[in-house]
Amino acid sequence: MVDTVSNTVDRMSKLMTQLRNERLRAQQQEFKLIELLENAVDNGTGMDNQFIRHRLFKPFDST
Repeated sequence: MVDTVSNTVDRMSKLMTQLRNERLRAQQQEFKLIELLENAVDNGTGMDNQFIRHRLFKPFDST
């Protein structure tokens, strides 16, 4: 019984370590994504009013 409890505690400890490491890795990835989005620049001209009114929702219409 003691051996089983010891194994369970060891497995739980390993699981908690893995979860912590995954959380830290995910936080780092999230930070990189936020940094990327904050530094993104849009220099596009966008859609003009005529395009929006007459072509935007026409099916199979291309620019």
